[in-house]
Amino acid sequence: MMKTTIQVETIGYFGENGEEVERSTIPQLNDKNRKHVEKPSFSFPFLNLNVKTVATTNYKNHPALESFLRYLNNRGSLQKTTVNPNIVTDSRTLIGICSPGGDGLKIKVLWKSGVIFVWMEEERDSAGENGRYESIFRKFFTKKGTEEKKIEGVFQAKVPFGRGFWNILYSGEVEAIDVTTSAPTTFPFWKNQSEGYYWEAVFCNIPTVIVGTRTEEKEKDPKTREPLCYPELSVYKIDRLDRDSIPEKTSIQAAKPKATFYPWSIVDGENRLLELIKLINSTSEGQFYSFSRSSSSGKWMALPDEGGQEEITATPDLLPKRLNSNRRYFEGRPSVFPFLKLNIEVPDTSVGEYKLESFLNYLWQKGYPNGQKPDFVAFKQLLIYVASSGATSTIHAFKHDGVIFLTRMKNEKAPSKIDHAAVFKHFFTKTFGVEPIGEDATVRKAVLKATVEKEDGGSYSILYSGAVSAVDEDNKIFDFSVQKYGISSFRYTDGLGCYTYWKLIIGNVQSLVIGLRRRRAPIHPVTKEHIEEYFVKDIQKLNTNEYLSKFTQISRHPLNWTVSDGEKSLQDFLKMVQDTVTCNGDCFVFSKTADNPDWQIRREEEEVGEFRDVVMQNISV
Repeated sequence: MMKTTIQVETIGYFGENGEEVERSTIPQLNDKNRKHVEKPSFSFPFLNLNVKTVATTNYKNHPALESFLRYLNNRGSLQKTTVNPNIVTDSRTLIGICSPGGDGLKIKVLWKSGVIFVWMEEERDSAGENGRYESIFRKFFTKKGTEEKKIEGVFQAKVPFGRGFWNILYSGEVEAIDVTTSAPTTFPFWKNQSEGYYWEAVFCNIPTVIVGTRTEEKEKDPKTREPLCYPELSVYKIDRLDRDSIPEKTSIQAAKPKATFYPWSIVDGENRLLELIKLINSTSEGQFYSFSRSSSSGKWMALPDEGGQEEITATPDLLPKRLNSNRRYFEGRPSVFPFLKLNIEVPDTSVGEYKLESFLNYLWQKGYPNGQKPDFVAFKQLLIYVASSGATSTIHAFKHDGVIFLTRMKNEKAPSKIDHAAVFKHFFTKTFGVEPIGEDATVRKAVLKATVEKEDGGSYSILYSGAVSAVDEDNKIFDFSVQKYGISSFRYTDGLGCYTYWKLIIGNVQSLVIGLRRRRAPIHPVTKEHIEEYFVKDIQKLNTNEYLSKFTQISRHPLNWTVSDGEKSLQDFLKMVQDTVTCNGDCFVFSKTADNPDWQIRREEEEVGEFRDVVMQNISV
């Protein structure tokens, strides 16, 4: 008889509020009904599960790790558990990891103070109604006339890993009494459920699993009709399964002629856990991670960050990158610019522009500059978009402590673009011989303040952040752009000139360095070989204060946009928001589209909820 190599030990018990309890307080099988467990038979009385019960805390519905963490907190430290754990989790998570994975199995990981906390993001099965049925079934065997409190166990699992072990400290149920619609005499039970029951017994350190087979609703279950006429939603049979015999019994069932499944292996479950441990072992201290298991291959894979699951922090006083000696190509004497290949895949660093979380974290650490609260807190891209009259936008607004916080939601449907400017910028900011392109993914930002005059007197103060490409020795900001026609692209490309102007103004940029991009593959003048497509052949430098005058030199035709239009757009938007979001706690969505260019306003607590929570976590009153 094969057994798992995972060693499990029960080391304590605690109540629903995290208080430590004695072993003697655990509900025991009552004398009246224990005979059905000791000698299972088909004469089990029908147990009606379709009854209303007082809402109680059910382990399978309880928020992951909450009561267990309270228990650990009450003890003062993890060291007082006599275990030096590598991982802290719960049995539900371990059972889900070792059992066959299906769609939606996601694991969250946080490494904190030398301990890795692991939990399952969501239930793999419906624990609502079935959890209630199991509670009724369990009380049938344990209740002794008084309401029993929920008690959980504290376990230690030693998982062989390399030449040693990984210690896992976790909480879990102290009994395995469950309800299913597939009887252990049927193929569906052994095919779909037996492995889960086995790992439940292993991690709950229980030698026996008690399984009650129930009926479904009348319209779904033929057993509730002639000739059996079993009552609906009732337990009609119980089975007692020895934990260590479950794998062998599964193999026996799978070998039967009518079986359509293969037996599972204990080793497979252990390997699922080991593969995840290997991934977890490669994570870093202080960061959130998400892992998902493929339903087809069974392999674990890392998931991208979803809306702030990964902790985003700011590093105050981190200076922008400085221009390197390649600045000679746009300063001083004109010199031949080396052909610079652009079609190189580079991580998308523009993501920083859409993350207000880092700026809020900065304010949490440093407070408002000079202790003065602004009227608005936002980020650079939002203000640029409003001033340049972007066609489509959704902006979330939340007022807290007298300040209106604004963030623009990124358009997930927008097609991804190759960031040619990333290679161009790297050429002027890299540390020679040390920094490969894309290696430094840090987004360096400035904290900026703008004042927008009101039409009726007074002004709006806006505190915002914005990414900075590079600075010179006087800390003047430089930005970079790659365009097919150089400066002329800003004059003739629809919308680009207006957007770039406000990008320079709102970003407090001193100069814009422009690379002239070529697409065709010409002949190199020296090597006579074809040069690869997408390269910079020349550069231009444009000071911000010369931006508009350059357009006059290029063409005498008037621009289709004006600076006053942008100023008016900002004034109108800020007035609209301030007149709408008037009370602390207000949550609003402002949106417009190309088809409907007028701002639409709606109060929206749920949609803005995530942004509101981030603000509340970082900005104290």
